[in-house]
Amino acid sequence: MIKLVPKDRTKWKKSTYSGHYDDGADYYEGIRCKCLRCERSFVFAPKEQKETFEEKGKFPGWLPALCQECNEHWLKARELEQKFSSDWALGSISIQDERHFLRCWLAAVEDASSYRRKGYDDKTGLIKKRLREIEGDA
Repeated sequence: MIKLVPKDRTKWKKSTYSGHYDDGADYYEGIRCKCLRCERSFVFAPKEQKETFEEKGKFPGWLPALCQECNEHWLKARELEQKFSSDWALGSISIQDERHFLRCWLAAVEDASSYRRKGYDDKTGLIKKRLREIEGDA
């Protein structure tokens, strides 16, 4: 038996926004989505919708772009890339280790950008430029 998940529109950021639901719908229903990365079909489950719209405060028209598996990998990729960015900003990378560090950071940026998230193109270009400078000095 399918468990019905009731909607509480008072918890939506904009309670008049219906998103994927008609005004008379009292329960969330599964919405089929397609992952942008692996292109597999997945269901945005009613329980996940309740959490997303009522607890996290996203608008009811929002749909996940990634399946659960790709989203977990994306979060790990983003975390790794942020660690490289932080280490670079601290300036704690020695000249001897810089080439290896930059190559690893570039791989992390390229992995993170493969999830079709914005904001990595500039960083990729800067890392590649610095690698060319270092390799030209060697």
